[in-house]
Amino acid sequence: MRKRMNVMNALLAVICTAALTLTACGGSKEAAQTDTAQATESGETAQENVQADAAEAEESADPAEGTESAGAAGEDAASEAEAADNTQEDTSQEAEEAAAESEAAPEAQAEEGADTASETESGEAVESPAPAYYEVLSSFTAEDLDGNTVTEEIFAGSKLTMVNVWGTFCGPCIREMPYLGTIAESYDPSEFQIVGLVSDVIGWDGQVDADVASTARDIISQTGADYLHVAPTGELMNLLYELQYVPTTVFVDSEGNAVSEEYVGSYSEDDWKAIIEEMLAR
Repeated sequence: MRKRMNVMNALLAVICTAALTLTACGGSKEAAQTDTAQATESGETAQENVQADAAEAEESADPAEGTESAGAAGEDAASEAEAADNTQEDTSQEAEEAAAESEAAPEAQAEEGADTASETESGEAVESPAPAYYEVLSSFTAEDLDGNTVTEEIFAGSKLTMVNVWGTFCGPCIREMPYLGTIAESYDPSEFQIVGLVSDVIGWDGQVDADVASTARDIISQTGADYLHVAPTGELMNLLYELQYVPTTVFVDSEGNAVSEEYVGSYSEDDWKAIIEEMLAR
């Protein structure tokens, strides 16, 4: 009876180790590999315990019961040892599967993130109305990169304004700026204009970072995107807190009210032209 209890305890230890391994599937590859090693070690310990119990049973068998009784005990022990070995193999397999899932998880997350990341080139529009946090564009006070005060009045002179949020660190933002500059120049400002919001120009103290502002001015000069660019101080900081990716774009009317969905990612020149024409035709 004691022998069987030892065997059962060993098997339960192996099973518990397997369960713990499976609950760690979302962790790192290294953690999963550690769990695999622990599961294997537990399985080997269980097998050693079973084999030791089998040997003990064979040695302690009562001679009066004869060779047949000892042989039966040995067969039982061998059977239980085989079961423990099978359990060890199952546990190792489950742990390896957990490690494989853990290794694949970051790749899946990376693929998912690539669809909506700030530096995506796909430029698919979010199929929903502009979120409520764009309401701040209808009433705000901020400043441009030269320190001049700007308000929602910057939208008043144009039927449609493209508000493009970008960052000096963002490759796709910078790559689309040359043709944004070209597009801006091709329209009558009373019909259409572009305003840039530089997302990373504000420091932790809420003030314009002079070094980043200088970098932004250099980028603007080099790309020919010489339309108005705003440092989102004041109320516009609340908008930045809500945005997850750059470039992000929205269109507003002459009062700063959002009239389009939110566009995440960079677009080709032809795509932007088509979107702008469609917006003006409404």
